[in-house]
Amino acid sequence: KERNPEHVRAYQNAENPRRYAANRAAGICVYCQKTPARPERILCVECQERHNWYARKRKYGVDRAWFYRQIAVQDGRCAICTVDIAEDAHIDHAHTTKEVRGLLCGHCNRALGCLMDSSNIAEKATAYLKKWGR
Repeated sequence: KERNPEHVRAYQNAENPRRYAANRAAGICVYCQKTPARPERILCVECQERHNWYARKRKYGVDRAWFYRQIAVQDGRCAICTVDIAEDAHIDHAHTTKEVRGLLCGHCNRALGCLMDSSNIAEKATAYLKKWGR
């Protein structure tokens, strides 16, 4: 990715770290510098939301339109346990291929991570639970 030399120089300018520290100390958002930040954060709610969508796009290649379409396709439910995830959906992806698979609740997303995305381990876990009557 090509970087704009003017932007790099501006970012490296000694004024930016001072402004960042001053904004943080003053309790205002370090991005927009207008909206009061939440006390425990450095960003206002709107800038945090914008940053979260930027991070999702960068990490998974997923934008708001895809996310909300997928919520509709899954009827607002986790792809595994079918619990309602309309408010707190996690983007599931294959760690090896980076392919996005769908939306999960937090519990199922962590479970897949703990099972190392292995269907073999998941089958063994299922057999273990069935053995003990679950």
